[in-house]
Amino acid sequence: MPDPQQPNADLFGDAFVDNPHATYEILREQGPVCSVVLPDGLPVYFVTRYAEARAALNDDRLAHHLAHAAPAMAAAGMPLDEDRVRFGGSHMLHSDPPEHGRLRKLVNRAFTPARVEAMRPVVASLVGELIDRLPECGDADLVETLAYPLPVLVICELLGVPPADRTDFRQWSDATLASDFITDLPMSRAEGKRLLQNYMTELVEGKRKDLKAADPEQAPDLITALIQLRMRDGDDALTQDELVATAFLLLVAGHESTVNFLSTAMLSISTDPELADTLRRRPEQMPLVVDEFLRYDGPVQRGTIRTALADIELGGVTIPAGSVVSVGIASANRDACQFAGADRIDSERVDNPHLSFGHGRHFCLGAPLARLEGDVALSALLARYSVIELATGRAELRWRRSFQRGLESLPVRLEPAKPN
Repeated sequence: MPDPQQPNADLFGDAFVDNPHATYEILREQGPVCSVVLPDGLPVYFVTRYAEARAALNDDRLAHHLAHAAPAMAAAGMPLDEDRVRFGGSHMLHSDPPEHGRLRKLVNRAFTPARVEAMRPVVASLVGELIDRLPECGDADLVETLAYPLPVLVICELLGVPPADRTDFRQWSDATLASDFITDLPMSRAEGKRLLQNYMTELVEGKRKDLKAADPEQAPDLITALIQLRMRDGDDALTQDELVATAFLLLVAGHESTVNFLSTAMLSISTDPELADTLRRRPEQMPLVVDEFLRYDGPVQRGTIRTALADIELGGVTIPAGSVVSVGIASANRDACQFAGADRIDSERVDNPHLSFGHGRHFCLGAPLARLEGDVALSALLARYSVIELATGRAELRWRRSFQRGLESLPVRLEPAKPN
């Protein structure tokens, strides 16, 4: 276990929630790898700079499976539940080679770029329905009305959740993914997770029943495609448990992070009229700017914890075997040695190898879908309104107290676009 330096011990206080980038700047100045205690109390080696973060994300000696982290977490008073370790190892996020490669290859067969691109009109339709509920002119909360509901609706379409089930599905997913500030949900996180896992198991079984072998590429949804791959390839495809765990991972990764990404991107638009006008005049710039939003203030503050399988030297620091490592994604994305003008949004930035989707074998499988949602939603919002202006002081905004960076709400004042 690292022996945290005392100056780092208080860096993750209340001020960190409002502006984590000030903390990351301090840590980058201290070195590329620092011993810190995370907000949840876990001592880790924290990777602060871009070059070392990119190297760590691509180093197989840093294991993802939670079983490796269990001793260190137990020593920190954070014992891992056996079911969590087992379930996590059934999907890509917490698996290691060679199992990770097998799982990713199998999911890649169904979650293809063509399937994602085919969802563009579906996403556009969902965005249109949500924006139609906004006032033509006046005040609105863009988190509540757009950033929060859109990703779960998209995931329902991707997985093939029937419309009649979506109210319950969203209720369970809301509870499962709830941050600490949400206290008025009708059930606990544990209950939401249990109901959601049960539902996904039943959804898979329901789709499998009476399903005939067919071309997975023609399947109407991702779960059906994965089932048909199982029917076609037998033991060379995902098992039942792996399929359910993968569906659950897609929900968690595709919902929480996209909600938070959209909220911070919309904040940038609502506080920078010049940027908003640029994107209205040059909508073809939106894909570039989506990636710049992800770099500048992306949702993923740090990567999933990793455990050193051997003594590893990184940035001139020796990380002993058994130590837990946390890669500071948000810190690396503001490293001035990699990004010119790192502390500002550059709508013309072309060379933008940010780490918000990770790097290497664990690069986010859902990155194309997240980019698609950002492109469609932000473009539609800017096309509908000529003014999207923050309706409160920036200091009054409330940030989510979770491992991701996102807003609880985003109150704005809207004015309609003038007819051409």
